[in-house]
Amino acid sequence: DYTTSSLRKKLTGVFYKSFFSEEERERIKKSSDNKINDYIFLLSSEDIKNTKFGFLSSGAEFDKARISAATDYAKCMGVSCDYYDNATWLLRTSADTGRVCGIYEEGVLLSNRDAGDASMGIRPAMHIDLSETEKRRDNRWKNQ
Repeated sequence: DYTTSSLRKKLTGVFYKSFFSEEERERIKKSSDNKINDYIFLLSSEDIKNTKFGFLSSGAEFDKARISAATDYAKCMGVSCDYYDNATWLLRTSADTGRVCGIYEEGVLLSNRDAGDASMGIRPAMHIDLSETEKRRDNRWKNQ
């Protein structure tokens, strides 16, 4: 269960507090999902089929937007990759007891992976308020 998982605690705690400056944290908005209300989170199986986020509406189709290259660190930690270094990655959606959904290297939804599978990477997500950045950019152009 993602809501009580140690992964969620790490994402919302150490990761959020250590890897973002105070200014960056001010721009990260809480998720509007009813089940979670976090600044940093994993996508759900519904999120990865949301065309507003740039994904295809079917989890069964190959989707370039869902493909994620593994970092060198992830590969060293055992994340499964294909020939092009595209990684499998976890979603927060539960499948059966002890099982979760994920995304396969080609961007296809996996519906029944072991929640403790170390070969699955993670792809943290967040909602960012870019309004201040856009205002600064617009002002910079006006002043030139």
